[in-house]
Amino acid sequence: MKPGLVELLSSPLDRSKLRLEVTDQTDGEVMAGEFIDASGKQYPIVEGVPLFAEEVGTDETFSFKWKLIGDSYGYEKNTRLNRQNWYLERFGFDTRDDLLNFLKTKKMVLDAGIGSGVDVAMFAESGTTVIAIDLSKDAALATYRHLSHLPNVHVLQADLCALPFQAGVFDFISCDQVLHHTVSPTDSFAALARHLCRGGHIAIYVYRHKGSIREFTDDYLRNYTTKMTAQDCYKFC
Repeated sequence: MKPGLVELLSSPLDRSKLRLEVTDQTDGEVMAGEFIDASGKQYPIVEGVPLFAEEVGTDETFSFKWKLIGDSYGYEKNTRLNRQNWYLERFGFDTRDDLLNFLKTKKMVLDAGIGSGVDVAMFAESGTTVIAIDLSKDAALATYRHLSHLPNVHVLQADLCALPFQAGVFDFISCDQVLHHTVSPTDSFAALARHLCRGGHIAIYVYRHKGSIREFTDDYLRNYTTKMTAQDCYKFC
């Protein structure tokens, strides 16, 4: 974690300023320590990543996923290009340069639900400040391992419904394929929107309803897979 991140943060509980206590700093990065808010609530920093939320349910499943592929997916040439082109198409950018030129007009960008961080790496090429968050600790750690060398990227683990930031601080928020995994997509969207500045942009993608046969098949399989352990489900897949 870069020490400058503390100036951007506030308590996710009461929005009070956070005090940083460092126990390990290496090559300018805070690797261990904790944030403390006005009430005394502590938020640890583990392996360079501040932890602001507890993982539950679906998030534990995603953590299992990123432990398996988080250090590879999206950074190999083929998966990187596939992910990039998919993002550009969904959000209406003709080329990578079009996206980067758009981001250059922004001061603060939030990527909510980062996975392996491949979109974060793309956003960072614009030179703007990018805040990368995920509820999965393992996703955040994987992204940090890949991108901690970038001076304009900050990675943390947090709940998008209780972000450790003041309202209205982001010019652009990207939340791609995430909201439909939350308890209430409507409430989650509203929580993100509170952090968008006036005149800012927010890019959201959620899964659409597919053809009837596909939906029936998915529901049939999920009747079994949702009762499996993450390990058994992976073997089944």
